[in-house]
Amino acid sequence: MKKVLLALLIAVLLEPLLVHAAKPRSPLQVSISPAQPGIAAADIRPGEVIDLNITGRTLADTDELNINVELHGRVTLLSGETSWTGPARKGEDKTLLITVRAPMHGNGKVSARISMSPSEGASFAAETEYIMGRNAQKKPAALPEKKKDNKGREIREYRVN
Repeated sequence: MKKVLLALLIAVLLEPLLVHAAKPRSPLQVSISPAQPGIAAADIRPGEVIDLNITGRTLADTDELNINVELHGRVTLLSGETSWTGPARKGEDKTLLITVRAPMHGNGKVSARISMSPSEGASFAAETEYIMGRNAQKKPAALPEKKKDNKGREIREYRVN
């Protein structure tokens, strides 16, 4: 009985530390940026041609890294490759250069996804998007509604791909 009470006491004392544990960080990073510095997404005019760099980086060695790019909202690919697969070393950048035409009406979107499946079995992925056009200023993502357990304590959920 004393051991059970001691274990319960330890669990109660350690609970605040566990609730506020750091969010797991993906070993992958991906970004989309204009090849020409100083261009803001909101400044891209309808029908304008722009070069974009899609850069992926892994924080671990891998035999197979995948980068995939998708075009949405009538963005047209003029040149470049929209996918790449191959080995990558820790900290090494892999960059795809694509040339696209912005849509004549509305906003266009370019999305990129990077993924890997190490030999140990866990798989990881990261995604990003680049919105171009008049209303392209990115709005901050809404925070998810806070959840509470049956004792009223805040629950923090994390998803690892």
